[in-house]
Amino acid sequence: MFGLIMGMSVFSVLSMQWAKQEMARQNALRAAQEKAQAEDLAHAMEFSLLTETNGTYREDLDLKRAMQYTSLATGKTRGGERVLVNVQDVDAKGSFGAGNQRVGVTTSDDILKRSQVYRAASAAELNRLAAQSGTVVTFDTSAIRTRQMKNSISGLEGMAEQVYAFYAGHMRFPSGSEYTELAGKFDFHDAWGQKFDYIFTDGENAALQFTTPWNYTYTQKLNLRDNSQATVTDNAISGTEEKK
Repeated sequence: MFGLIMGMSVFSVLSMQWAKQEMARQNALRAAQEKAQAEDLAHAMEFSLLTETNGTYREDLDLKRAMQYTSLATGKTRGGERVLVNVQDVDAKGSFGAGNQRVGVTTSDDILKRSQVYRAASAAELNRLAAQSGTVVTFDTSAIRTRQMKNSISGLEGMAEQVYAFYAGHMRFPSGSEYTELAGKFDFHDAWGQKFDYIFTDGENAALQFTTPWNYTYTQKLNLRDNSQATVTDNAISGTEEKK
């Protein structure tokens, strides 16, 4: 009888250990799945920004605009809760005049974790939650805006090369109508699909520029004496920036 009791005790202890290990494994698996879902949604939100046009640009960030770019069928967690998205300002101006925002996303069903994400009142708090929990994912919109600006400037520089090529062949910059005809031959545009504006001063001076959906204007002067500067302006900013 004693041996039977001892055997049952050992079996009970082993069963409890196995149960704890299995629970830990399931928790780790669930956390990994939740993180993968959160990352997928965060990437979808980033892509929704990168694919904006001048007509679809919106300053607000929400889950709805990301759903068309994610493999997830709904905006729900595994437990049927609404995916949480929290957006906090980092810098009112940010890169190139675009306000920088930190976006936090979680697909967790954990009540405490969801409450923490929902109540986070600063970008720093979202970062802290992301560092503490693998199921909270953050990204900054400034990285997307900087990428859009770099792509736009690259396109503008490509169009500027064609304007200089015109100058080489005609010994003057093109007039407004000549530029329109020239630009129609090439697919240079800003990140939002807009052709560049051309400012003709005279045969020796001109400029190319584009304006972002958030009213930030980048202008590159065209002349043979100094084409190394570009001017950037918006409603509150005016300055000169050297091309790198």
